[in-house]
Amino acid sequence: MLSSQRIIFCRQFVISSALIFLSGIASLGNSQAGDINFNSALNYQYDNNLGNTAEDSWRIKDQFTTVDVGVAQAWSFSPANALIMKLDYQQRWFNEYTGLDKQELTFGLEQRFQLARGFTQPIYSIKFSGGKRDVATDNRDADFARLGFVMNQRFTDRINAVFGLDGETVNAQGDTAPDAVIAQFVQELGAGVDSANAIIKKQKVIYDTNQARFFAHADYNLQANWVVYADYSYNKGHIVSSRKPPESCEAACHDAAYAGTGLRSYKVRGYANKLGIGTNYALGKHHSVDVFVDYMQTATVQNKEYSRGSVGVSYFWGF
Repeated sequence: MLSSQRIIFCRQFVISSALIFLSGIASLGNSQAGDINFNSALNYQYDNNLGNTAEDSWRIKDQFTTVDVGVAQAWSFSPANALIMKLDYQQRWFNEYTGLDKQELTFGLEQRFQLARGFTQPIYSIKFSGGKRDVATDNRDADFARLGFVMNQRFTDRINAVFGLDGETVNAQGDTAPDAVIAQFVQELGAGVDSANAIIKKQKVIYDTNQARFFAHADYNLQANWVVYADYSYNKGHIVSSRKPPESCEAACHDAAYAGTGLRSYKVRGYANKLGIGTNYALGKHHSVDVFVDYMQTATVQNKEYSRGSVGVSYFWGF
């Protein structure tokens, strides 16, 4: 069932491999439990607010290309219980702000199960993943880990929904700007030396972040090879923004990724609501094309609000 497969591994919104069906495991495509499955994706996307800032004059816009390659293997312990192991590699290139170019390697484990057998019985997943991120500007290099719980609910052979909770922690591994640089721009805000020193003493690495998320997804099969879908997520935790930072930020540093713009990155706490809609069309058993639009509205503890939108197209291939 390629259309259901698209929701899972192509969009990669919730799960990075396919559903457990009533007959057991149907990981990426129609392969059987124990098979090794491969998937890949090519994505081109436009983002109108890379720096997460409220002021239009500080907005950073760019297009980027992403290549994803993954391999997964499932072990079935019963018709409704399986363990899935995954390894994914991602490479991203930006058109203008090449300091944001990155590559990621992620290893994941997922325990998937049903409490009862039946077409409309929920499918549950407990997921853990971790990996390394290497960014062209070293201060964004990081290790990361994610833990989540997901419920997949099939209502009919056309309608499917997914709900979940997850959390992510990012531990930056790269270098930060010298304290003198941080003190300089804090003084530029009129905070004074004492305030500058206070911020430096409590400084955390800007890209050390923690976030929690609730998400929901629904899709509808217009035809056997054509799906429309909608996504929603609520994120709460650290937000990294790039502009002239406020005095109340947790930490801040010069950001070489935006060299020549006068922007510096800082970290605050806040929350974000994100909506997305899209459609996917299967070109065959192993290929599909996806078009999507996302919109995010964010608010910080300082009552700063900003919006961010993106549009993209993806090509997927798996077997």
